[in-house]
Amino acid sequence: MSFRTIVVPIAALVLGFPLGTAAGAPQERTRTFRSGRAQDAYVLSRGNHGSTTTSGTLEDLERARRRLSGEFLWARRSGKEYVIFDRQTLEGAYRLFAPIRSLDPERAAVALRQARIEAEQAGLEKEEERLERESERLGEDPGPPDDTA
Repeated sequence: MSFRTIVVPIAALVLGFPLGTAAGAPQERTRTFRSGRAQDAYVLSRGNHGSTTTSGTLEDLERARRRLSGEFLWARRSGKEYVIFDRQTLEGAYRLFAPIRSLDPERAAVALRQARIEAEQAGLEKEEERLERESERLGEDPGPPDDTA
C-alpha cells in the first residue's frame, strides 16, 4: 500500500471545519491512499474509547478498522482516501459530533422502545395468521347435512 504525507487542511476539505492550526505548527501523521471508489465516506474512531462515528458502508468501516488502529479520521472524498491522526484535527472532529453524541441515551431508549413494539407486532401478526387459518377452516366446513331435501 503506497501513501504519501500531505500537509493540506484535510479536515476542512473532508468535514468542512477549520483546522485552527497555528502557522508553523508541527504536522502529525496524515496519509492519503488511492481508491477506485467515488462515493464519499468517513470513519471517525476514538480508539480505546470504543466510540466510532461513520458515514458510509459497513465495508468502509470494516476496511478502515482492518488497516488502522487507535484514534483516526479516515475519509474518502472524490475517489481519494485520507487518514488523519493529527490530535488537534481529531479534537475538532470530536467537537463537531458532540451534539449528536449527547443524544445517544435518548436514541438508545427509542431503539429499545422500537424493539419492544416490533416484538409486539410480530406477536400480533402470528395471531392474525392463526385467526385467518381458523377462519378458512370454518369456511371450508360444510356444516351439518341439510335435512330439508
